[in-house]
Amino acid sequence: MAAHLPSSVDPSVYARLPNVHRDESPWQRLFAPQHRDCDRHRRRLVAGAEQVRQTLSAQRLGGVLDARLGPRPWREPGFGQQWPRYPWVVTWHPREEAAIRAGVEPDYVDHLVDLGIIVPALPGRFSVGDVRRMLMVRSLEDAAIPLEHLAEAFRDGSLSLDFLDTPAYERFATYAGETFREVSRRTGIPLELLTAVREAIGSPEPSPDDLLREDEMAVIPLLELHVSGDFSVSAGEQLLRVYGESVRRIAEAEGAWWNSQVVKPALTAGKNVGDWADAELAARSTPLAEQAVLGLYHAQQARAWTANFIEAFETLMAEAGIHSMLERPPAICFLDITGYSRLTQEYGDEAAADLAATMARLVQRGAVRHGGKPIKWLGDGVMLHFRDPGPAVRAALEMVSDLGRVSQFA
Repeated sequence: MAAHLPSSVDPSVYARLPNVHRDESPWQRLFAPQHRDCDRHRRRLVAGAEQVRQTLSAQRLGGVLDARLGPRPWREPGFGQQWPRYPWVVTWHPREEAAIRAGVEPDYVDHLVDLGIIVPALPGRFSVGDVRRMLMVRSLEDAAIPLEHLAEAFRDGSLSLDFLDTPAYERFATYAGETFREVSRRTGIPLELLTAVREAIGSPEPSPDDLLREDEMAVIPLLELHVSGDFSVSAGEQLLRVYGESVRRIAEAEGAWWNSQVVKPALTAGKNVGDWADAELAARSTPLAEQAVLGLYHAQQARAWTANFIEAFETLMAEAGIHSMLERPPAICFLDITGYSRLTQEYGDEAAADLAATMARLVQRGAVRHGGKPIKWLGDGVMLHFRDPGPAVRAALEMVSDLGRVSQFA
């Protein structure tokens, strides 16, 4: 199954929209603070909205309705690519395309509309936010929440998915218009490497005829570079799995923080879904979190690359007879919390988790101080690697002593 967006777009459509100005959209003008309490401008808003609706309805761009309210540079992307994030762009998907992007059948879209769960702004036309709502509703239904119960909660205002319209929730990726088989043929990426992308995210292995998601399409350029360099497919799969596992742990930790610090306090205070979804906080915190993760990633890259340089330089100088590499047996150290299961039973999961977190901090600091690093976490224990046995012994003794000093359970 494949679908493609059209290429026929008339950029001059903005000229036919009402009250168009070069520096702002009609919506910005109509919603300006000085106009909000003015009856004349409220009437103008209603009339202007109807004119925009009529203009959009008349300008069907092969399945996408597009209003551009200013002469800005633009190009129309293909199916599965991102539209420019301009506030003056309004994009609508017809029923069939919205269903493809949400990974559902068109009849399912009709059912959601009939239940009032999805309320399109234009008849038969669905926004990107509507498609995200379809994805979320399907996930809620898969979690054994009946659609009828959801519809009732939406009608009485107990629940709302309006927050999915905000840019912070663009990471809820929709489906693109190409299958794994089609992308493999187009790019030359082996199917086994391509399907590993979805497995790296933690989803089951896809069928070759399944559609890729837009977030998965973002990985394709890296895989194309990998293939063009004639690198090992198994090495590429391993790299994908490490990427996926690492970012999974980051995302789950971030989600746990959001749940404990934002969602639960809001629910305890009796706030509604708009408060605990907190689109404004998400919009402010998400780019900062991404910036922080990227900064930490770059720091780790510098460490790993430096280690590669040291090893390569030692090899080159040894071959030239300038420097002799010292062969040293590495040391593996294990640190384990005795009685962790009993502690969990007696004091509860939270106390056990606090102890594990304390151990993680001490292990990280102690290992790095003596030239080692944690290589595998085992829940209530950890395995560490050191280049020399001596520092490993000193680090292990220090970590046991430190843990006994700071933990009330030691």
